[in-house]
Amino acid sequence: MGLQCDQQIRIPGTAPAAFRACKHSAAEGETKCARHGGRPMRPRRPAATLETVAASVLRPGGPVRVYIAGPYTKGDVAVNVRNAIVAGQEVLEAGHVPFIPHLNHFWHLLLPQEYAVWIRLDLEWLHQCEALIRLPGDSAGADAEYVEACRVGIPVFRSVEAFLSAKWQVG
Repeated sequence: MGLQCDQQIRIPGTAPAAFRACKHSAAEGETKCARHGGRPMRPRRPAATLETVAASVLRPGGPVRVYIAGPYTKGDVAVNVRNAIVAGQEVLEAGHVPFIPHLNHFWHLLLPQEYAVWIRLDLEWLHQCEALIRLPGDSAGADAEYVEACRVGIPVFRSVEAFLSAKWQVG
């Protein structure tokens, strides 16, 4: 499968700062990235295709709708959005259906809304989900989503790994 670098590189001319993963491939026998100060290389993930996603989603028991909760405004917003997307991608690749409220960041850049509008929208989606993954980091908003999930009986997981190791019966 090979290894690749996933160092975050700032895209020039973007404000707020936007980043992309480097993703250059490792040379034979290389385990650390020479371009980025010896950063460890990660296993290259196979690209998801319509067939592989459909095959994983259409499994017995059906997919689980998963709300990804985590920091947004505390710390680096771009890094927080990236972390949520990466978590959502892992959930998707496992055959489930992630909801990533951090993606509203891009909507807000184009058409800003009051904070209360985003919270109301996020909570509506939370109530449609069957699980919540609480990403690490300080966040009053994610803490409130965690409390609401607990209040209405939605299972909460502290990591993607904990969610993926759970046994699911949907329906």
